[in-house]
Amino acid sequence: MNICEGMLVKDVLADLNKQFQVGHIGRTEKCVRPFPTTLVQDRSNKKKCFKVKENTKFSTIALICSVSAKKPIKFVNETVGILAPTWSVREYLHQLEKRCVNEPADKKSLVLKLIAAAEFFSDVDWVLRVLKNSKIRSEKVFIEQLHTAISNSSLPLDKVQRITFHSMLVKELLFNGEND
Repeated sequence: MNICEGMLVKDVLADLNKQFQVGHIGRTEKCVRPFPTTLVQDRSNKKKCFKVKENTKFSTIALICSVSAKKPIKFVNETVGILAPTWSVREYLHQLEKRCVNEPADKKSLVLKLIAAAEFFSDVDWVLRVLKNSKIRSEKVFIEQLHTAISNSSLPLDKVQRITFHSMLVKELLFNGEND
């Protein structure tokens, strides 16, 4: 996969999802940011390009796709959860293979991890959509875990907003249970 300056970020993220089943949370730029000359591998065009290889770190991809270098996007996978920015593609694929062999995806823990990592309101919307599509059944223990995850998240919410967010998630859980 090649990434060139000026590419649409949504295309880069779509390719990542297609090739590696990697999603993202956080705010992205519209177009790929200029990146350091040390990353440039192909200068045949007037645009700087580099190829995502097995040793490419997710932090590098996040840096050129994020709106802010101070709050880069985070990459996620349904099985692995939130990917460490220091992981290379090779390390991620190893973790994915290891977890697929050892245990099935735990959707509840993924939702809790996403909530804990949420920093923007777009992340909240994404968590709600994941929950809606997950078909997780409502359980008292999970509802309490959701409350704890929301309380510990770094979202810029006051107490009332956190309670409202929790209520929205619980409502979605109950709605999922009725459709089965």
